[in-house]
Order: sequence, then C-alpha cells, then structure tokens
Amino acid sequence: MTPRYPTQWLISDPRLGDLLAIARRLPRGTGILLRHHELAAAERRLLLRRLRRLGTGRELIVIDEAAGATARVHNAREMRQARLSGARHIFLSPLFRTRSHPNWPALPRMRAAALAR
Repeated sequence: MTPRYPTQWLISDPRLGDLLAIARRLPRGTGILLRHHELAAAERRLLLRRLRRLGTGRELIVIDEAAGATARVHNAREMRQARLSGARHIFLSPLFRTRSHPNWPALPRMRAAALAR
C-alpha cells in the first residue's frame, strides 16, 4: 500500500509544553513538523529520535524543519520562493485563525486553493 500524506499536522512550538506527551495523544497518521529551533543540536537530535521512535508504531510522520526540506508559506511570493528552493513539504497557512498570530487573517478559501495548485 502506498503511504499516505498526513491530512492533519502538528506544527511544534516550545509553548506547547511536553511535545512527547502531546505526540502520544495524536491520532494515528498525523504529521509533526518539528520546529524547536531554540534547542541545542544534541537536544534537538534526541527529541527528533524520540518522536520518530514513538511515531513508528503510531504511523506518525515526523519532519525536521531544520533539515531545510520544508517551507511555511503565507502568500504567492513565498509560494514561488518555496517552489524555486525545491522544498519537499510546503505548509500553506493560516487557513484558520490562530492563537500564535491573532492579528493575521485566515487566507480566503479560494486564494488558498489557488496557491495550493
């Protein structure tokens, strides 16, 4: 069977608290984008290893943003840059209002659909 790309993603942030505890409660097949750029390299590798180990049995997909294969985009200019850079995973946001950026409006659905094409 061909692996499916997750339809639900957790974009990690240190403000979330214990990421491993949160990951244990995620539904099977969820994706996790590990940000946590403030961690020292050794700490980050350890957290990444633990998340991947936890995810193996739960079909969680864990991607390390620091590896450079991802892009978070918010508009057409950033989408062009992401495609030109060869990003393998492009996260389009915000599709919904967020607590992390309360003043940012959500992308209109039609604009988000056009960018996703």
